[in-house]
Amino acid sequence: MQRVSDYDNNDWAAFFVEQRHALTRYAIALTGNVADAHDLLQDVMVRLVRRANTPRDAKPYVMRCLRNAAIDLRRGRAADAAPKIAPVFLDESGADLRIRETVATVQAALAALPDRQREVIVLKLYCEMTFEQIARMLAEPLGTITSRYARGLSELRGLLKDEVRHAS
Repeated sequence: MQRVSDYDNNDWAAFFVEQRHALTRYAIALTGNVADAHDLLQDVMVRLVRRANTPRDAKPYVMRCLRNAAIDLRRGRAADAAPKIAPVFLDESGADLRIRETVATVQAALAALPDRQREVIVLKLYCEMTFEQIARMLAEPLGTITSRYARGLSELRGLLKDEVRHAS
């Protein structure tokens, strides 16, 4: 069992300021759009602020809460409640055409990956979680997480190989 500590509003505020980009990216990946992601994140954070105890390593705990809330949201909308990690979570607004095209290419390659590989890659690269945190969050063995990540990166390299050649 994980040790717990008391978080107060200042602790949660500091946590949110430090982790807001990672939390938002994952929420967008879970919901597939910005509006639902913001609602999901706000609902989860409000619930957490009201609780007295939180695991000492709050990031995987909050990510797991986001994932569970997204599953609950999907249950209300469709029979398949498993989270589908959307590849549309990179903000390219305001970027030049070349960056927008690159982001679109990466998102298309991510979309081609199996959901579980995509989720681990999103959590590792875009949410800056460690493999240990991801394993705790997903309640899966560390070896499963690292092999999923390695296989996903290998597939991404294959999918993006032609794009890299064209860009050179």
